[in-house]
Amino acid sequence: MLSMDHYTYWKEGVAEGRAEGLAEGKTEGKAEVVVQMLRKQLSLEMIAEVTNFTVEEVTAIAREHALM
Repeated sequence: MLSMDHYTYWKEGVAEGRAEGLAEGKTEGKAEVVVQMLRKQLSLEMIAEVTNFTVEEVTAIAREHALM
């Protein structure tokens, strides 16, 4: 049986892990959108504006997927 302190720490850890997972999932989802936009040959600036990524981040995603 967990003491109340251990339970509190465990519960906080679980919540933090979920938040990190959701944030990572959103970023991965946005990266997939970037890939689709690159395949449609939208400009880097337009993609950055729509996704709130920087042009450098869009360029990095393009390179990761061999689209540049």
